[in-house]
Amino acid sequence: MKQYAVVGLGRFGSTVARVLMDKGAEVIGIDRNKKRVEAIKNDVSSAIQIDTMDEESLRECGIEKVNAAIVCMGLDVEESILATTILKKIGIKKVIARAGTSLHAEILKMVGAEEIVFPERDIGEKVAIKLVSPGLEEFVELGEDLVLAEIEVKTETLAGKSLKNLGLFAKYKINPIIIKKKVRHKEAGAVAEEEIRELPDPDYVVSEGDTLLVLGETKDVEGFMEKHVK
Repeated sequence: MKQYAVVGLGRFGSTVARVLMDKGAEVIGIDRNKKRVEAIKNDVSSAIQIDTMDEESLRECGIEKVNAAIVCMGLDVEESILATTILKKIGIKKVIARAGTSLHAEILKMVGAEEIVFPERDIGEKVAIKLVSPGLEEFVELGEDLVLAEIEVKTETLAGKSLKNLGLFAKYKINPIIIKKKVRHKEAGAVAEEEIRELPDPDYVVSEGDTLLVLGETKDVEGFMEKHVK
């Protein structure tokens, strides 16, 4: 019999858990919300109330040997990213994660999710708001005053400085998630261009043409944009 862990028991997660049980699987349902755990405890193999961002608590659930884990907290971006990271660290071979936006999905893939699902997109609901301004490729509101911003380096206020010197960490409390840069090289007698993605390092010096994917509170990201993106 296959075993699954469903992390996050909101409407989407609880539906996934119940369908898996109906198909004959064993399901461990996990959520930090006591009411959600109580509501599903009779419908799954076991229902556990823990902090889903705590590695030790997740290990104690005995989920190391499940066939797959499904992370269902799509609207809680930070929690879903950390939970996915921890589940891969624990050693779960297959992690499927719910995402609300393409940027959220990109991060989840970076931290190890093998599959991404978009329940809101699949039913045609609009889950992201895009604002266009010079230097800002995408700005997505994720609720709880949290945003993902994709910023292209075009100005002298950004280029030539390290992430640390730009004050992302200490001053603005913004977390750079991915650095995307375009590299040109010769290929078959012609010049080809490819995109390389790197995990950020505080000492990384940004260059013109780089794109920064950052995560932070709306006020902090807007403050950084006002100062450095014109």
